[in-house]
Amino acid sequence: ALPVLVEDKALLIPNSVAIIKGTKRQKQAEALVDYLLSAEVELELSQSQSRQIPLGEVDWDLVPEEVQKFRPYVKQAYPLSDLVKQRTLTLDWLKSEYLK
Repeated sequence: ALPVLVEDKALLIPNSVAIIKGTKRQKQAEALVDYLLSAEVELELSQSQSRQIPLGEVDWDLVPEEVQKFRPYVKQAYPLSDLVKQRTLTLDWLKSEYLK
């Protein structure tokens, strides 16, 4: 059954965007991120095949019913920021093993 629950926390993997450190196009990258996070685009993504769950302020009456059913899980989503420490440990291990 969806979504996957881990320790009573929902595992929802969002579409992602990042700005690469040191980019020569910082302003354009920020504009792209702002565009993707806009209510209009979040709503469009919820209506697309990706079925993105809006995290910002949108008119939920316009979100497809099959996406609306996941709305309650947003508040109980597993905090991905908690994984930063594990990510760092994993990267350090990979470097020690493969960058010899």
